[in-house]
Amino acid sequence: MEKKFKINAQADRALTMWRKGSISRIGRSYHIVNDGIINREDYNILFENEKGKCFIPKETTDSINIYSDVMFSANFFKFMNNSGINVNIFDKYGRFVGTFLPSENTDNAKTMLKQAAIYLDDKKRIDIAKRFEDGAMHNILSNLKYYGRRKEGEFAESITEIENIVADIKRTDSINALMLLEAKARRIYYSMFNMIIGNGDFAFAKRTKQPPMDPLNALISFGNVFLYNRVATEIAKTSLDIRVGFLHATGDRSRSLNLDISEVFKPLIVDRTIFTIINRRMIDAYEHFRKCDDDGIYMNTEGKAIFLQELENKLNLVRQEGGKSMTYISRIKEEIGKINRMVHNGTTYKPYKYKN
Repeated sequence: MEKKFKINAQADRALTMWRKGSISRIGRSYHIVNDGIINREDYNILFENEKGKCFIPKETTDSINIYSDVMFSANFFKFMNNSGINVNIFDKYGRFVGTFLPSENTDNAKTMLKQAAIYLDDKKRIDIAKRFEDGAMHNILSNLKYYGRRKEGEFAESITEIENIVADIKRTDSINALMLLEAKARRIYYSMFNMIIGNGDFAFAKRTKQPPMDPLNALISFGNVFLYNRVATEIAKTSLDIRVGFLHATGDRSRSLNLDISEVFKPLIVDRTIFTIINRRMIDAYEHFRKCDDDGIYMNTEGKAIFLQELENKLNLVRQEGGKSMTYISRIKEEIGKINRMVHNGTTYKPYKYKN
């Protein structure tokens, strides 16, 4: 009998890792996946629904991320502004809707002008863009080489093809050509996901985004948006202007710099987390997904809870590398610091490259 995706957006059972099934906290980030009301109560934040009340202490919070229908008050956002807390809002499909930034995080005009000057200098921009792609391709190859050790020879052709694309990237002098080469490399990379995962319920045919047409595409899209937003939260703590990127065109979207930096980390944080939760059977292609009005496939509440928890675990995993013990969130902060120094001091940006 053919299995059907769940239509109901609300999962029937609560996860024990979620307080009252509503809120998850890892580090200084909180995630809300159930409907409810959020407001200020005394000197804390209160989220409540039919399951009960959950308090969020402002002293231990950098950001609140909302993936459900939640009611706010103007007083709540005033409190967020005074407390220096970002509020990020996503629609029921997990797509980014918008963010509330405290006024102290508003853009530094001098930094924005410096970023814009680099962006408008074609030679400087292409050099930086190629460095982002160099880091991204290195980390993609690291994934293929890591999983290729288990299936000797089966990954060799794809690895060689991507290595040839990397050589072409180093020679190109056009942003458009660079993006086309990246897309070609990612098609080859995604074609290997079936071999890495080995689970027919998560079979991958091609990348589909708006909407994602299968559970694996739903995971990739949701994970990428999660990372874009997490990098954006860290950028907001600096004087860098998130609107001015170098690889992704400025002007086509409200945020670009976070996309640039995320390219380097997506293979290591998003893709590896996806491989983990599928291969360890932590997530089910039918139980944790649903088909929606646009005919796309999206995670349900419980699926989001599982994936968000593991993404946060990956971000906060301490790893020894190059004589230093660091988490991925620390490496993201370090990467943003490199961009800041490049903009202000003219230092050469060198992307993070995973060492196997």
